Amino acid sequence: SATESQIVLTWTTPTAASETGGSSITGYNLQYQLSGTWTDLLADSLVTTYTHTGLSSGTEYAYRYRAKNAHGWSSYTTSASFTACSAPSQPAAITSLVAFDDADVQITWSAPTNKGGNSLTITAYELQVKHENGNYLDASSYCQEGSLSLRQCTITKANLATNYVLAVGDLIVAKVRAKNSKNLWSEWSAPNTVGAQLPDAPAKMATPVVTDAGLKLRITWTEPTTNYAPIKAYKIEIENKGTSTYVLDTTNCDGTNSQIISNKYCEVPIATPLIATYSYAAFDNIKVKVSAQNGIGWSTVSDVCSTGAVITRIPSAPSSVPTKNTALTTGTTVVVDLPSLTTDETGRSTITEYSVIYTLNGGGEVTMPSQGTSTQITLTGATLGGVYKFKYAARNVHGLGTYSSFSADIKAVDTPAAPTSLTCAYDSTVNIKFSWTAAAANGGTISANKVYIKDINGNYVEALTLGSVTEGIIAMSTLAASPYSLSTSGETVYFKVKSTNEMGDGPLTSFTSCAAINMKTIPSAPTSAPTIGSYTETSATVNWVASTASNGGLAFTNYKVEMAEGGGAFTQIIETNSVWTKDETLTSGQTYSFRYRVRNAIGYSEASPSVTIKAMTVPVKPSAPTASISSGTTTIEWSSPYSGGVGVSITQYQIQIKKKDTSWLEDTSICDGSTSTALTTLKCSFSTSALTNSVNFNLDSSDSIVARIRAKNERDWSTYSDATISPPEMHTTPVTQPSLTIVVSNSARMLFTTRKLSSKNIAISWTTPTTDAQTGRDPILGYNLQYRQVGASSWIDLVTDSLVNSHTLSGVNSGTNYEFRIRSRNVNGWSSFSSSTSQVASTAPSTLSPISSIIDKTNANIILAWGSPTSTGGTGLTITSTEVLVKHKNGEWVTPTCEEGNYDQRVCTVTQTNAKNIGLETGDLLVAKVKVKNSANIWSAYSTPNTAGGKIAAAPAKMTTPVVTDAGLKLRITWTEPNFNNAPITAYKISIWNNNAGPA
Repeated sequence: SATESQIVLTWTTPTAASETGGSSITGYNLQYQLSGTWTDLLADSLVTTYTHTGLSSGTEYAYRYRAKNAHGWSSYTTSASFTACSAPSQPAAITSLVAFDDADVQITWSAPTNKGGNSLTITAYELQVKHENGNYLDASSYCQEGSLSLRQCTITKANLATNYVLAVGDLIVAKVRAKNSKNLWSEWSAPNTVGAQLPDAPAKMATPVVTDAGLKLRITWTEPTTNYAPIKAYKIEIENKGTSTYVLDTTNCDGTNSQIISNKYCEVPIATPLIATYSYAAFDNIKVKVSAQNGIGWSTVSDVCSTGAVITRIPSAPSSVPTKNTALTTGTTVVVDLPSLTTDETGRSTITEYSVIYTLNGGGEVTMPSQGTSTQITLTGATLGGVYKFKYAARNVHGLGTYSSFSADIKAVDTPAAPTSLTCAYDSTVNIKFSWTAAAANGGTISANKVYIKDINGNYVEALTLGSVTEGIIAMSTLAASPYSLSTSGETVYFKVKSTNEMGDGPLTSFTSCAAINMKTIPSAPTSAPTIGSYTETSATVNWVASTASNGGLAFTNYKVEMAEGGGAFTQIIETNSVWTKDETLTSGQTYSFRYRVRNAIGYSEASPSVTIKAMTVPVKPSAPTASISSGTTTIEWSSPYSGGVGVSITQYQIQIKKKDTSWLEDTSICDGSTSTALTTLKCSFSTSALTNSVNFNLDSSDSIVARIRAKNERDWSTYSDATISPPEMHTTPVTQPSLTIVVSNSARMLFTTRKLSSKNIAISWTTPTTDAQTGRDPILGYNLQYRQVGASSWIDLVTDSLVNSHTLSGVNSGTNYEFRIRSRNVNGWSSFSSSTSQVASTAPSTLSPISSIIDKTNANIILAWGSPTSTGGTGLTITSTEVLVKHKNGEWVTPTCEEGNYDQRVCTVTQTNAKNIGLETGDLLVAKVKVKNSANIWSAYSTPNTAGGKIAAAPAKMTTPVVTDAGLKLRITWTEPNFNNAPITAYKISIWNNNAGPA
């Protein structure tokens, strides 16, 4: 192998005798030649490979070698030449694009940065394109244009689709490699990740848009989806009006023009060709469609645009004429308003200016200076009293249109001057007449005069609007009323006047005082409301008295009483000339208001204050409420009584509960009858325990819950209901626990026991109270168990609040005396604690060894004996009791009858008769067990029953015949011990036959 700086040489060791000379090869001599001189690389070596380094890139070197054996060196081999070079470097990724004209894909690439060595050349390229199946196929045969040697290749869409099975939009992925003049190939370039995609004809274009462009119409379109080939032309077709024939306008809309392609719009003059060539008229919409072309072909033609901007024209004559702007026209300044033009009148084009012409008093036409597009035209320096006429025309991009007709006469008029010489006088005892001299009309005609009078607050208020007359009359009763309120007798009247012509109101005159007028007024309003004598649901008595208010300078003549029903308007119910009492019929539940007025010659006063009532009574007496108890909650319920009137609401209830001392008490903290909940649900619920409060109710389990209620409406309270019928019995906390002992007491509220578990544990258990008298009439929900050492001051919780019935206290000190107490809880709360029960901390005595039993030799009684326990169960404890049981023939354990001995001596003697009384038979083992109790009242476990010992005995069996043998001077009588039947032989009887008297 070779690189640009080294060549690796290898050769094989000869093995044939013809090559080795019949002797082993002992060395090789390797040489190279550059510029005609041979130089050693290996002088004498047995290696068969050598790396020649430090070479010049692209330089050719010659090599030869020879071998040596024991006889000497061989001749050199024929030389071989190698060049210091490598494969070309990897080319960069190819680039590709779609051709503008024909949409063929043009692929190009760059030469390798390194040809593999100096003086080497790139002699060939190989190009592959990726098939749809992922394989790369050679592309040289599909290159339509270009040359691989020129690093470019053009492939048609057809070849890519057919030979590489690519679909529209697929990226054309290719790779290339290079070969140098040493016939070495580079690595393949990395496949391209961007570049040309398989193209297609453009997608269908969107509908074009036509807009106004002055004297032209602009046709605008959006570039379609190009389908991966650039757009090279557009076709813009305009319909010959009404023919369905579309024509290309290559003059104005040449779709091959690069600027139009870039802009994506073209502009067509309105006059030519739209009107002259395509036969369109003013206000027509043109019809146009477009299509696009790329190197593949033409897109589908867009839908036809038949809307948008229309063909415009010069404005037509306005159908309306200018009108006078009365608000802005004054004196010598005349302002006219130009009516808005209709759409067609504008020529369907933007108005750029209005032209206005006027005449004065029928004279010649005068064109006013341009005021642009303003529709409010102002003529200054007009002749006061002169009669003007105006007409106008509009201008757009096409030019100035036709003028309108002239307007109606518009007169240059100013508002009138102020009237002069104001005077006033009585017209009668109750009227005032105002007079003045007519004002100058200032070019117009006086059409009205207005009189203003100063009110009580100093403001001038319009009082009279008259025609062109110069005097007017007003009643003093009017001045006494609102808005003038000149209600003080003798008060001075001030007035002003102004005149009106077609231009509007002139200025007010200065004020004039009617000092000689002695002002008379209506009476002042009564200060007191009428009174209501009495009222029910259907009637009321109304009383009023004479007013003491000011009479306005004139005597009272009448009274008027008014009534308003349900917040409506007041209406008169009586008018009289004297003080009076009125009975009025009412509708139940309705609201009524009453007031009255007084009158003098001027008129009636303002109304007195009103008095308001509602036709109703207090609520009727409610029915007795009910009371119930559930889960610690007391609920008092009631029915709503008749409220006292139609539509009248109960606003509050008062709920009272009978106390222990039989008095009644309302406690709103637990039952508030004024809340919206109580008023809606007609009940209240609260914790039953609240009734045990000694400060308020102090009820206990011997009491019943008795309630009563009353109802209130907006008038007042009803009477109290009767007391609760069949009231429920009171529920309380569980009653106080009794003193606790080990022994179960039938009267105990809670049965409470303790028992020993070990020297470090005490187990406590108790039973659940069940009777109402025990539970306070509600189920027990939890227990609180406490303990302490006897003599300690503080109790400690073992069970805080739980429904368990037992607990084990661990870690107690052996021999220490503990006391325990307990209390229970129901929904109403905790009971008091029980009396305490004490217990010494100890375990049971240790289990005794099995009982030993033997037969008493003297009487065959069975003696049972046992030892002491190895542990009494705790420090300072003693054994206080012993229990012995024997096993009956039927398997039951029974207490034996001890004839002798006692438990304190740990001995019990059972006679054979007593043993047989428990069903045992001869030979049966008397089986027994024993347990002991210590001074802490804890029993040990029973000992293991004995498996050996005394059995039920009988007399010995018949003995065998004795044997008599010689014993010198004696005879020896010998016998065999008989079956002694579980009782030891205590004696033998040896009888010798007396020949004369028989046995002896």
